[in-house]
Amino acid sequence: MRDEDGETEVQNEKHKLVWNLESNINSRTYFKISPTLSYLNSEGASTSRSVIKSRTLTTNRVLSSTDGFSSPVGEIDLLFNHRFRKTGRRFSLSVKGDISGNEKDNVINEYNHNIDSSYMPPKSLNEQLTQDLNNNQSTRNAFVNISYTEPISTKSFLELNYEHNYSWNKNVRETFNTGNLNNDEPIADSTNMKYDYQFQSDQIGFNYQYNDNQNSFTIGFGVQPTKLVGYTFTQEIATNKDYVNFVPSARFSFKINKFSNFSISYRGKNRQPDFSQIQPIRDLSNSQNIVIGNQELNSEFVNNISLQYRDFNYKSGNSFFGNLSFQNIKNKIVAHRVSIPNSTRQETSFLNTSGYFDANAYYLYSISLIEQVINININGSGNYNNNISFTNFQKNSGRYLVYTQGLQMSYTQEDWLDLDLKGSLTMNQTRNSMASIANNNASTWVFGLGGKTYLQKWSLSFDLSKRINNSFSDFINTNPTLLNVYLERTFLKNNRGAFRIQCYDLFNENTGIFQDVSGIDILETRNNRLGRYFLVSLNFRLQKFPDID
Repeated sequence: MRDEDGETEVQNEKHKLVWNLESNINSRTYFKISPTLSYLNSEGASTSRSVIKSRTLTTNRVLSSTDGFSSPVGEIDLLFNHRFRKTGRRFSLSVKGDISGNEKDNVINEYNHNIDSSYMPPKSLNEQLTQDLNNNQSTRNAFVNISYTEPISTKSFLELNYEHNYSWNKNVRETFNTGNLNNDEPIADSTNMKYDYQFQSDQIGFNYQYNDNQNSFTIGFGVQPTKLVGYTFTQEIATNKDYVNFVPSARFSFKINKFSNFSISYRGKNRQPDFSQIQPIRDLSNSQNIVIGNQELNSEFVNNISLQYRDFNYKSGNSFFGNLSFQNIKNKIVAHRVSIPNSTRQETSFLNTSGYFDANAYYLYSISLIEQVINININGSGNYNNNISFTNFQKNSGRYLVYTQGLQMSYTQEDWLDLDLKGSLTMNQTRNSMASIANNNASTWVFGLGGKTYLQKWSLSFDLSKRINNSFSDFINTNPTLLNVYLERTFLKNNRGAFRIQCYDLFNENTGIFQDVSGIDILETRNNRLGRYFLVSLNFRLQKFPDID
């Protein structure tokens, strides 16, 4: 079990320069090129305090770090389309590329107070570690897509496409560790690393398309050989992996009438493991979680099927949209965590497994009771994940369900009043197949009322919301009430000037709450955001267009 709270302060500086050149060379040919240059510089500092428990062992940990990061990036996008004289015959070319480098300096100071309560009196040991991590990384990526479409008849087409992906990554990381100041044995070794790897894939595919006034469908497949080559200089480890993937796809769409349609699509794709996941090198940069890669990892294969339905009633103004998708991943890459004996530390490795799937659903139903006066939106979503993870050589199936149901009603009186009333319920449920891992239930109610009224040159706006959290842990179980208001006065001809006084979080209760599930971990986060503050603004609108009375 692990409880942690911390503070982080980050200062970012970003510059970006974008060009865009488009040209219609002639009536059938289009060309576009978009280069981009950007630079990001970031400096930050963080402090965290955590309590880690494993049976009779407890570690009280204090961690502080300073970070410096800089990254120049150059990108280019190119698009070329040409329509031949023969109707339906088309050629397109898309090229994307980027080159970047980043340097990161990270200084970590860690203090651990370890307690073993199996003894009487309990035994304790203090550990202190300082790490200086310098990471220099260079990357290059290139993507090329070529497509040629040939008409077979007035309603059917055959497409031949080719896709090339290339990625190059060079990484040099130097880590300088200071061992336990109260023990002769260091608690971490040097983790210097220098590696260079390249990933390349080439896919050639065929698609058959058919379109008429009511139906359309596409069916196709691709063959994708991939190659990953890498070398870790510090360990003299060579990696050479070749795969040949079969990538099918299909889509069917049926037009029920002019305002309603239904579609279903399927797509298969492969995902390769990250290079860091296949490198059999012990990463000791986090002393509480040592990570080691697995050279025997295979690529994942993703099966995804999606259904969509749209309907719009022209007479009533009511509309409905629904989406349902299902995804199954073969050879899913998952984490395997093993507790290190006589400590609160763990070691994480990776392996392939079966059994992972997820399903997602969403709907939105809009009702217009009185046109442009009263409108109601009813929406809901559900996400179900069957996560697979391994802990101490035991497999766990973590079934995670999130369901949200919302209702929103708006009322409008033209030129002087807008009102908005809404509410939602979100339920989180987690079930684990391993009896030693606790299940979890949590829910959140959110109620809101907003409005804006106008009186000549004056306007008043408010936004009130109440959040009620249930079954979260004690430190996060808070129910904030938020109120934002502003008063505005316009002046000058055509209301070009505006003076506004705003108050954010009038009750000073702004707290962000978030829950996430990853493997066997349930992460509950509470962010103490910027609280109550006031803002006074004066705005002028300049224009060259003629005034319209």
